[in-house]
Amino acid sequence: MDKNKLREEILSHIHMPKIPQRKVNAREIGIIPGTGENLRRKLQNAIDDLSAAGGGTLVLPEGEYHTGSLHLRSGVELCLRDWNTRLVFVFEDLKENYPLCRAQWESSPCVNYSALIYACGQTDIALTGEGTLCGGASREQRVRRRGPFRAVIGRKQCLRSKA
Repeated sequence: MDKNKLREEILSHIHMPKIPQRKVNAREIGIIPGTGENLRRKLQNAIDDLSAAGGGTLVLPEGEYHTGSLHLRSGVELCLRDWNTRLVFVFEDLKENYPLCRAQWESSPCVNYSALIYACGQTDIALTGEGTLCGGASREQRVRRRGPFRAVIGRKQCLRSKA
């Protein structure tokens, strides 16, 4: 099969997720950014509750949300509404913030710490908006040398806001 036919075959199986119109603003359910509090449990509970109710969009308005791994659930869109919305992943207490889950390492199944954003066996999920996922990489870690040029990984530098 030539590359174009393979591309067409793959793309024919990719469809936009079906997310219900229900929208939940994180601030309206007590998830307040910028406090420095780890919001993983509150965010995860909101995602789980939204999925259990049939799905919808969890909107994170402007602010800095400290969190561990988030597991997306079927029918849920996580929307980082604007460019000043940041999910800042914390790296304390790995067992609590990044629960063990099924993963792959070099094509071999294994159990590993959860990815920053994780979904297994879920359908109709989306991560949208103009916000930033801050995984904690330093500038040196985001810049990788490849041949005669440098590739910058990540569009924005993650800075902690000065409140």
